[in-house]
Amino acid sequence: MAVKDATRTRVAMCRPDTNLAEAVALMWDNECDVLPVVGESGELSGIVTDRDICIALGARNIRPSDLCIGDVIKNHTLLLSSSDDIRAALQEMRRDAG
Repeated sequence: MAVKDATRTRVAMCRPDTNLAEAVALMWDNECDVLPVVGESGELSGIVTDRDICIALGARNIRPSDLCIGDVIKNHTLLLSSSDDIRAALQEMRRDAG
């Protein structure tokens, strides 16, 4: 099975300047818990998870609308091709997390 067989074709995304309230609304509307973060020219600059948002808000005394995605995403993103084998992709993710 290829990665593309286990993924959605319609993907909600946000930008680094998207505030956390907007990102949460995107997640809610699209029934997802992860958003790709794309830059000005559409390049992937990271991902943000609902956990990232919860931790960021729990660690700060700030409203979600006053904090941007760029303030909470990590600077490391693992890229895979949609044609990659799903098992190989999982192995790569395990290796990257370790």
